[in-house]
Amino acid sequence: MENTVSSEELKDETSKVQGDSVQYESDSSSSEPNHEEALITEDDLVYEKEEKTPKLVSPYDRPGKWYVVHTQSGYENKVQGNLAQRIQSMNKEDSIHEVVIPLENVVEFKQGKRVEVQKKMFPGYLLIRCRRNDDVHHMIRNTPGVTGFAGPGGKPSPLRRKEVDNFLAIKKDGDEPQRKIKPRLIYELNESVRIKEGPFADFQGEIVEINEEQLKKDNLNLNSKSLAVFLAKSKALSLADKFSKKFILGCDQICIFNDKIMSKPLNKDKAISNLKELSGNTHTLFGAYCVTKGNEIIIEHQIECEMEMRNLTDSEIEEYVALDKPLESCGAYKFEANGFKLFKSVIGSLEAINGLPFADLKELIDAKI
Repeated sequence: MENTVSSEELKDETSKVQGDSVQYESDSSSSEPNHEEALITEDDLVYEKEEKTPKLVSPYDRPGKWYVVHTQSGYENKVQGNLAQRIQSMNKEDSIHEVVIPLENVVEFKQGKRVEVQKKMFPGYLLIRCRRNDDVHHMIRNTPGVTGFAGPGGKPSPLRRKEVDNFLAIKKDGDEPQRKIKPRLIYELNESVRIKEGPFADFQGEIVEINEEQLKKDNLNLNSKSLAVFLAKSKALSLADKFSKKFILGCDQICIFNDKIMSKPLNKDKAISNLKELSGNTHTLFGAYCVTKGNEIIIEHQIECEMEMRNLTDSEIEEYVALDKPLESCGAYKFEANGFKLFKSVIGSLEAINGLPFADLKELIDAKI
């Protein structure tokens, strides 16, 4: 689901069958019924064209490129309105096509009741579809409330097809995006679960615990770049005997700064210490996943992301830690919550930074399983 302002008018195209029309007129002056039979030949028949199932059209295929733009926190709708006004007043309708706030439906449980609420997928971010043009990018960057583009060094970097399709959800013409409602649930150790949707739909699973820190201590000789893959692989293989006939997905993230692994903080003080060290610097986040069956490794993959953090004051860091409570989080931040506000630029897959790159993983699963 998306909240969008578009400069393009959507027009429904309907196919029309042209042909001779046949009119049947009754003679109102005659009181006797006409018993003549009308002879219809094959040439008089008009066959309706068989309706084809509407083809799903990706937002990626629309004119222009999609970019991610930072905004001041809580001002996404205001900035969207500012951009709409500037696009109109500066006659940029042919250059800036859409300004979108990606939204998603989330199921929450409040006081024992199931409540469906709509939330922003990426608070503090907008998606803009526009031409690759320095003047256009300059106009966007100087719109009140915009703090910059998401990209290397703050330079505009277009999104990939998989990212656009995931953030905006492919939809049929006239329909709402086909995005599923995402539940927020808490699972307990040893609880049995069944995956309802996605690439692992109908898979059975069990919530188990892996001692990740012990795995790290036992393998300190490993290269830091290899550790994320090793941990993902170790997690999956550690369950091979118990679930020998099941597919097992293991995944992990590692934060590297100055060739040193930043351990996941277990308390508030460590989280603050980690963020002070990362403040104003660039670190690398490695995301890895591994799929096994028995002792066979079917899929093994790693994604590398460069993360440039803003210069943060001590009060900003303390306020953030109190807000997100990023304990046991890679890098001491939760990018998918409010952690994205800490960064000046990121290079890499947003899905990988948020946790697991499902789009990339699904491609590999479809190819190998």
